[in-house]
Amino acid sequence: MLNPLRRLFSVVEALNLLPRHEYKEAKQKLNRQPGVLQDELSLLEKSTRFVTQELEALHIEVEDKNHSLQEQIAVITRSRAFLERLIDSSHLFIVTQNFDGTILTCNTRFENEFKRPTANFTDLFMSDESRKLFQDRVDLLKGGHCEVIQLDAEFANDQGLPIYLDWTCSIVDDEKGRNIILAIGIDLTQRKRDEEALEWLANNDPLTGIGNRRGFQHDLQKVLDTQRNGAVVFIDVNRFKQINDLYGHTVGDNVLIQIAESLRASVRSTDSISRLAGDEFTVVLPNITAEQLEKLLHKLSSKLNGQLFLNNDGRWVEYSVSVGAALIPQHGTVEQELIVHADMAMYQAKKKGGEQWQIFDPATNDLADIRRDHDLISLLKQALKRTDLFELNYQPIYSIKSETVSHYEVLLRLKDLNGNPVFPNEFIPAAERMGLIGLVDEWVLDHSISKLATTWQAGHTFSLSINISAPTLQSNTFPEILNNLIRKYRVDPSHIIIELTETAYIENFQMVLTNLERISESGVLVALDDFGVGFSSFSYLKKLPLSYVKLDGSYILDLENNPDNQVFVESLNKMVNAFGMRTIAEFVEDEITLKKLEELGVEYAQGYYIGKPSPKLLEMVAGAGFEPTTFGL
Repeated sequence: MLNPLRRLFSVVEALNLLPRHEYKEAKQKLNRQPGVLQDELSLLEKSTRFVTQELEALHIEVEDKNHSLQEQIAVITRSRAFLERLIDSSHLFIVTQNFDGTILTCNTRFENEFKRPTANFTDLFMSDESRKLFQDRVDLLKGGHCEVIQLDAEFANDQGLPIYLDWTCSIVDDEKGRNIILAIGIDLTQRKRDEEALEWLANNDPLTGIGNRRGFQHDLQKVLDTQRNGAVVFIDVNRFKQINDLYGHTVGDNVLIQIAESLRASVRSTDSISRLAGDEFTVVLPNITAEQLEKLLHKLSSKLNGQLFLNNDGRWVEYSVSVGAALIPQHGTVEQELIVHADMAMYQAKKKGGEQWQIFDPATNDLADIRRDHDLISLLKQALKRTDLFELNYQPIYSIKSETVSHYEVLLRLKDLNGNPVFPNEFIPAAERMGLIGLVDEWVLDHSISKLATTWQAGHTFSLSINISAPTLQSNTFPEILNNLIRKYRVDPSHIIIELTETAYIENFQMVLTNLERISESGVLVALDDFGVGFSSFSYLKKLPLSYVKLDGSYILDLENNPDNQVFVESLNKMVNAFGMRTIAEFVEDEITLKKLEELGVEYAQGYYIGKPSPKLLEMVAGAGFEPTTFGL
């Protein structure tokens, strides 16, 4: 009786262990070996063992699946966190919204840019037009007419400043399966600004802020296409390269900026101003008559000439312009024709002198002069590189008292490609206009000092007087260039005379004075040419470190028959001598003039009677006695 009860009690205990998932202990409770005879308890034990095994298997399966599920949840959690960080750290703007624009979610970039409370996406648009366009495209998206919409528009950020965004929108399902809009935006503000800057630079000059050549061409073509009449004005800054060379490019740039500002203030709002090249400006004038153009040109020729104050030096830099104009359609109906004619008019104005203007006159064709200038510049550039186009000539300067040649003046000569002479009064002004005079002066200095050295080596000692232009004398590099050549060729600086004209002091006298003092300290002598004409500022005599003063030839010609000139020459000579300097008379053409100069106390003479210019320096030096009219013949 006890045995069946124990068996039944074991089954009950095993069943009580199952809810606690203690399957091993339950199976131990049912571990009795079945007997031969099967009774009801045997069936109960067998069923309990089966249930225990099944529940244990199910429990193991559930545990395995639960573990797998936890791993999947962890992966999803990490993936979601990664995506959230990715979205928040992205430079993209990411927003979800309803079809009415109500914002549902957004990333950190969007929140930082639009910090003010914003409930509706459409409130961010800066224009009603963009807002309506966006809503129209959302309607297309909602109606299934397209899968994606795209929109570029300006938005207002949290500071109310415009930013330019490119949005791409599509329909997605939210967590509840409802359709919403996913909007992804790219900030195009910088690119837009860069594009606008490039577009501006394509048509404008970055230095002055006015139009450039492309802008000029566009504005001119617009006038040609739409207007019946108009004009093109061509403006050139006089001696601009000299300003750059003397004061530096920063000062030159400031001059250009000042001229551009004056242009803005001088023309109508309908006119277009441009900087065509380095120192060239243009104005396109629509709907203007010849009478109105004359008044404007007169105004420009006055307003565009000015001064620029140099804070470092405490002085003013003066500048001026030459202005030319061509009328539409009288003087041309295409761009090139109008530019050429306006340029020709400007060239004619420049020939008149600074601060002048000129309207193109078909009866006065200056094209030949322009071409001549172009040919001269080309020839000068070749002469600076070759050895057969430039040639130095030497003219003796005679000591009247000692009746011997004192020194020689160096004179530059030029031949064209056919061997024909080109006169200095042609190529020197052209070199000055085109900014080549500095290079020409350096060529003359180098070859003159080299010639002096080689002739000395042949046993002949003499001095050379070398002409230097005003722009070079006003360059702060001139003393260094000269001293370097003296060291290079190892010549005595006291045998070099730098000769300058009185008109060299029109601009920047202080710079010239500084340069002459520097070269004088190194032993170089200085001569003043053409004294008595131009400014006739006798105060220069006591300021400049001069050794020689050359009396202008206009006082020497026909001196014998002009008592007034005799008095003037004698007075000038006494004054020059009083400053410890010596006078040289130019244009001595005969013996009578030479004797008269001797009577008046003039010490030196130069002219064809003394000797003509010649390239044969060694021959002249070898026979340096005086035989009238034989030198250079």
